[in-house]
Amino acid sequence: MKQFVIINSSQVSSVNFNEVMEDSANTLRYNLDGTQTFVKFTGDTPSFVTSETIYSEDEFREIMNNYDNSWEVDPETEEEI
Repeated sequence: MKQFVIINSSQVSSVNFNEVMEDSANTLRYNLDGTQTFVKFTGDTPSFVTSETIYSEDEFREIMNNYDNSWEVDPETEEEI
């Protein structure tokens, strides 16, 4: 089961990309003002996750699909979460 964590952009340097589904900082998707991004993982919680909220896929989809949360959603290019 995929789980999701939203992190501040300043935390990207602490992400261990061996523990998440993204390949590198270059593959992360950011919110509209560039202050936050997210990572996906399965299994154990990544070591860099300390006090951040962990979301299920359904919870995360609600956040992403709400434009008021500052995440860009373009139906033409929407990628699979």
